[in-house]
Amino acid sequence: MDENKNFRDYYDNLSLINNGTFGCIYSAKEKGTENYRALKVINLEKFREQLFFKYEEDVDEEFNKYIESFTQEFKNAEICSKSNVNSLKCYEYFYNEKFFVIVMELCDGNLLQLLTEKKKEHKKGFSIKEISEIMKQLNMAFLIMKDNKIIHRDLKLENILIKYNDTNHKSYTIKLADYGSRI
Repeated sequence: MDENKNFRDYYDNLSLINNGTFGCIYSAKEKGTENYRALKVINLEKFREQLFFKYEEDVDEEFNKYIESFTQEFKNAEICSKSNVNSLKCYEYFYNEKFFVIVMELCDGNLLQLLTEKKKEHKKGFSIKEISEIMKQLNMAFLIMKDNKIIHRDLKLENILIKYNDTNHKSYTIKLADYGSRI
């Protein structure tokens, strides 16, 4: 993606989904279409400020390594999602002096949220059948990662996303998100 493009020229109606240390995840509508996407917006100014206190003399070098890692995260997700429905799709990224933005498939929640809902409803978690289906879908994502020599490095319930296949939320597809580095 070309540097200095502004994501706000292509997406609007941003609403916060999740707030992180250096960035946030927003739901946004692609201008001129009915497509909704998730935007991972990393505040580079805040990020650079944090680096300054940790690596005073090497700020630029360290900052550039992180920009590279964000770009690699996008490329890893792009590789995996081309051949696997269980890998979160990444469509494009934007990068300027203020923000690094990765445009991704919008999902309905994550595995931690689903587990919490199930515990409230049934006073227990997932059934053996549901666990088996979740693991089967995760294994499909892991196989693609293995074939492409990609390491996740941040596997947690919040990075296992849920996309419902029906309106009554009985059927869903697992989407692995937040890819790490290549070996």
